[in-house]
Amino acid sequence: MNLIEILKDSLALLKKEPKAFVPKIVTTFLFSIYLLWIAKFTLDVYTLIEEPTLEGILAFESQILLLFAFMLAILFADLLSYAMYPAIVSAHQSGLPISLTGSLKDALRAWKILLIIEAMILAMAAAIGTLVLVLISISSIAVTLAAGAVAFMAIMAIVVLIFFVVPAEVVKRNGVVSSFRESMEIGVRHAPEVLKLNLLFLLLGLASLAISMLAEFRGLTAGLAIITFIAARLAEALIYAYICVVNPYVYLRVSRRT
Repeated sequence: MNLIEILKDSLALLKKEPKAFVPKIVTTFLFSIYLLWIAKFTLDVYTLIEEPTLEGILAFESQILLLFAFMLAILFADLLSYAMYPAIVSAHQSGLPISLTGSLKDALRAWKILLIIEAMILAMAAAIGTLVLVLISISSIAVTLAAGAVAFMAIMAIVVLIFFVVPAEVVKRNGVVSSFRESMEIGVRHAPEVLKLNLLFLLLGLASLAISMLAEFRGLTAGLAIITFIAARLAEALIYAYICVVNPYVYLRVSRRT
């Protein structure tokens, strides 16, 4: 597997087919709305703390439920947009025109796997949150570093095993069990390359996070703050679109050899 060649081919696809950015731009826009909602919610919480009322407390509880429900919806929408890219890349490599509508239909057929992955993400987030609370209570740097290293290795191992499950299901439509089995087999066989790719994705994700943080600087004028926020989210969408293209490119390359 030539990773450099795959990374170049993925970038070439995005340059040739700008419409491939659309799914990630849409989900990034939805996530931006969620961030703004959380910001307003935070201000409302401060107000409630200063002036607590029964009506405010009831509204707080309903807001929490709505935020959680919207988070679940956005997470699924994000996974759905991610599942569109195997069809996009497959069409491009076959010399066929890219259809976003057709790619969306192909992604929707993989809804079972997407729901399973969403549940896995929520479970891992809950486990990490619990671990953080436990480590805070222990207050030991050595234990924290050791636990962090073990958790990081466990997460990377899971990522390697399920790295190809979405493209496997979207491209071949073999069902949930077969797609997970194929993903695990390919992931184990190409573990070094998959690990390198995910470390690259991690760096790109950190770069995206850094860009997003630039939009949070205080003291900016309202107009400049809005422009910075939009520019940061757009850059974020472009980075994640690239990540989403690389994944099926790798799968299609290695699956042809099996």
